[in-house]
Amino acid sequence: RLWNFYGETEDPKIHEWLLALQRGVLTHLLHPNVMTRITDSRLYGNEYALTDLMADLTDTIFAEDLRRDVNTFRQNLQLEYVSKLIDVVSDDDDYDYPSQSIALYHLRTIEEMMDGRRRGDIETQAHTDNVLYVIRRALDSDA
Repeated sequence: RLWNFYGETEDPKIHEWLLALQRGVLTHLLHPNVMTRITDSRLYGNEYALTDLMADLTDTIFAEDLRRDVNTFRQNLQLEYVSKLIDVVSDDDDYDYPSQSIALYHLRTIEEMMDGRRRGDIETQAHTDNVLYVIRRALDSDA
């Protein structure tokens, strides 16, 4: 390893890089225009409802990890998804009511999923507690 990086580290930022990719996908799928378009397009033939999208996202991001340890890449993804859902629920200016409603529904669904989780290594238990803390703090402040 060399020493002349002038204020930057040479170690690869693997988690940061992957989270940026995950964040980009979630930002697109949960964009107010995309969510509203999915809801509106049901009126002219789209059979994939916003409720379907959100259920698929929540299941894909959380269900697989309920019975095993959660690796750090998925921990980042799960907390990013929860943060995006909180943004949807709390942004009255950009998101329509159906989008806010389904986001709140899935925040509560995730809370129930994680609240029943008591297994896993210490890292997974800490992550579970953090997810619950973030959700409850957000929902308590909105009440």
